Amino acid sequence: GYYNTADYIIFQSAFCEESARRYLGDPPCPNEILHNPVDTAFFTSEADRPFDPSAPIFLATGNYYSEVREERLRLMFEAFALVRAQLPHARLIVAGYIAPQLARVVKTAGEEVRFTGPYTWEQAPGLYRQGDIYLNTQFNDSCPSAVLEAMSCDLPVVHLACGGTPELVGEAGIAVEVEKSWDRFEYPAPGRFATGMFEAVRRRDSLSKIARQRCTERFDLQIWKRRHEEIF
Repeated sequence: GYYNTADYIIFQSAFCEESARRYLGDPPCPNEILHNPVDTAFFTSEADRPFDPSAPIFLATGNYYSEVREERLRLMFEAFALVRAQLPHARLIVAGYIAPQLARVVKTAGEEVRFTGPYTWEQAPGLYRQGDIYLNTQFNDSCPSAVLEAMSCDLPVVHLACGGTPELVGEAGIAVEVEKSWDRFEYPAPGRFATGMFEAVRRRDSLSKIARQRCTERFDLQIWKRRHEEIF
């Protein structure tokens, strides 16, 4: 295939490189890791927006297009319910397309969860500015641009410690440990993910500053463009 005939390979993350080596073999040509970029001039936070640790607003985005996404939603809803038990004013916003066959899972979310539906790229910054903390429950996400967009808008990230997401988030969020696997997706217990959410609330202000800084220093769109110009 294309892998063995390439003149140069760009991996989206170290996880992508590891996966390629696992299933396709060693790269046959020069290669490097170049993570997805984010337009930090477009994805910005709302200046001086107050944060109330007694009423945190969690945000999750994504396209939940089939039953394979059910566990992602279920984990998020059950973890959020545990957070609400101690922080009754907490809220959760879920944005993006949710397939009709997942309606049974959506019904378990509770009235305190708001679903805003699909959104455009132009609407995305305004959406991120509604949240305080971003949630990503995707297993083995290779290099999620939405995570970078949220971070660029000052949102720390609670995520699973697998795939390429930890490479992006670094010290700007809370990683929830899971078993490393390509064969089965073993999601953590809701209580463990909720613990990460509580920790993100406690450290939100310091994590927020790190999130934006990582994006401007490591993942800014102009850095990505310059590197592509150098390669070509």
